Amino acid sequence: MIATIIIIAYIANIFLNRWINKIEYQRYNGPIIPAFWFTSLLCTFVFIASILVDNFNSPNRTWFTGKNW
Repeated sequence: MIATIIIIAYIANIFLNRWINKIEYQRYNGPIIPAFWFTSLLCTFVFIASILVDNFNSPNRTWFTGKNW
């Protein structure tokens, strides 16, 4: 039972990483990194941090203003 939960969580993490990488690619022209899709939860945080850093450093920062929400 525990092994099944771990396998399902791993597969869900792969799809989460692919989705976050897709968002990064579409919005910020970031690279597609398939190797990160299959790695641990750490890469999920790397993808999210890269999106936040790119958005924070953009010339028209509207992340915290709510303009594009």
